[in-house]
Order: sequence, then C-alpha cells, then structure tokens
Amino acid sequence: NQKDAWQLDRIFELAEIRDINIILCVFQQNALVNTYGVNNWKENNAFNGAVNTSRKQSIDSPFAFFGDKNARKMTRDMLRYMIARWGYATNLVAWKIFTEIEQVENIWGKSGVTPPEGYLESVFEWHSEMAKFIRETDAFEHLITTSSPNKYSNGGKEYPRVFYDMDLTISHDYKGINTLNSLKVFEKHLQVRAKAYLNEEGLQSKPYMSQEWGVTPGKKLTEMDPVGYAFHNCLWSSAMSGAFGAVLSWEWDTYLVKKDLFKRLKPVSEFMNSVISELDGSVVGKRAQSNGISTFYAVSRSNGVVIGWCQDDNYDFSVVKNTAYIKNLKRAK
Repeated sequence: NQKDAWQLDRIFELAEIRDINIILCVFQQNALVNTYGVNNWKENNAFNGAVNTSRKQSIDSPFAFFGDKNARKMTRDMLRYMIARWGYATNLVAWKIFTEIEQVENIWGKSGVTPPEGYLESVFEWHSEMAKFIRETDAFEHLITTSSPNKYSNGGKEYPRVFYDMDLTISHDYKGINTLNSLKVFEKHLQVRAKAYLNEEGLQSKPYMSQEWGVTPGKKLTEMDPVGYAFHNCLWSSAMSGAFGAVLSWEWDTYLVKKDLFKRLKPVSEFMNSVISELDGSVVGKRAQSNGISTFYAVSRSNGVVIGWCQDDNYDFSVVKNTAYIKNLKRAK
C-alpha cells in the first residue's frame, strides 16, 4: 500500500525534524478482531482469504496468522520490506512486532470463538521466528519488542514467554475509574506491574517500559486532572526510575490534545538528554521517603552521578488547584 507507506515516510521525516523517536508497531490486535466498531478481520485484513481473494496463500482464521506457514512467509516478506524502507531512520528506536497479543484470544473468546489446540505455542514460536528474522535482516540492529500482560494480569496466562527473545519488555497499565479513589493508587498500581515484569523468570535482565497508562473511561481524566498533574508527575518520577523510558499516557486524543499537555514532554526530554552522557547507561532507580517527601532518583553505577525528583507526599492537585505550582504548570512551554 504505497499511499500508507508514503504517509509513514512523512511521519518519520517530521518526527526527526521535531526530535521525536519512534517505536514502530508492526501488527496490532485490532487487525485480527472485529471490535471497537470496526470489522477489521472480516472486512479489512489482507491476510484473510475472504478479503484478499487474489492470494491462494491467505488464511481463513485469525488464529492461523501465527501458525500457518504461508502466513508466516507473508509476514517475513512484509518485515523485509519495512526494514528496507524504514530501517535507515536514526529516530527509529525499535520494531514492536505486535501489541496486546493476548487480546486476540480474549476478544474472540467473548463472542464464543476459541483458538485451536496449540495456539499459544504458535504465538511463542511466531515471536521467536520474527525476532530472529529481523536480527538477520536489519543491518542497523534496531531493538525488537512486543507487548503483553504479565502472568498476574487478566488474561496473562503464559504470555510473558513472548518476551524471551525480545530486547525489552513493555506493559500497558489501566485502572478503572470506579476503583481509583486517588492518583496515589495509580502510582502503586504502576509499581506492582513493573515489579511483576522485572521479577518474572526469564525477563529479569531486560529493560522495561510502561508504554501505556490510563484510567477507564479515559474522558474522566479531563475531570479528575484537568491541568495534567498526574501526567507531569508520572513523567518526572518514572524518568528517574531506571526504566527504558518514562511512562506514557495513552489518552492522547481525549486528554493530552484537548488539554494541551504534550508540552509537558519537552522539559523532561531536555533534562534527560542533558544528563544521559553522565549516566553512562548503567542506571539503577531508587526511591526514598523522609519527612513527608518522596524522592525518586537514579544513580549511575559507573561513576556515582545522581539525578532526582521530589514530591510532597501530601500534595494533591484536587485540593490545591489554584496554587502557584499549578499556575506555573499552565504557563510552561
């Protein structure tokens, strides 16, 4: 699809001009299911023989995407093309070969469709095969990742195995609005999720990143936190955690754009870029609490450099909306 490929060309070019790095998601669960008001598998997926009748190698089940030998060849061909076209990009951080892999099984299960025997093994084998293929094909050695829940999450099961051949682990972390009585609850939620990945057998040595966080329904964030207090604090505290990157809010359309909050990213980026050479890639994140102050800080194990960020434990934007701190946040550029 040269129209879409051209659009992605422009995204890479514009992102480079604006100093934005990209983790490029190749496949997503939406493409293999019929949900969110879109019949992607039924009407749009070119791997589906009912959609793409010109290919004899097409498949008739979304689950076959991972196990069918022809589907795997088509996938490798697609990856080869993508690497040839966008592998040049210095602002490409990683190939994210799938996102929320567990949702394919979960969403179809809600409509009474279950995967065939051996499905999970085919998912794990698919990830290993595609990671191996990318490493053999990508001359610039970009990182490779995917996304899936930890085993303690809803639908987690054995899915952490998809990360065994990945370069870093990624989680998506959401909390229902009805169970979220304060933003500090979300902080603990993120810590629990991160530790579940960092302590998981086979994943302990891999960098970790929370690539999505949010509350559901997302539009409630505009009422709970209209000036981006939680977004601001999550960025700074997680930047000091030793993680692969700061946690990323998913609610970009209904929240970040609507409330003009993307500008919160630049100060964190500029600060971290100013100290990255001093940290020397050997950072361990720490947290200390004393006299009502929480300090999130990172220490370079190679030279002892320390960076940190502090927060009053009793600070809550909901009762101090008109403080100078909040007003300064509104004026930040």
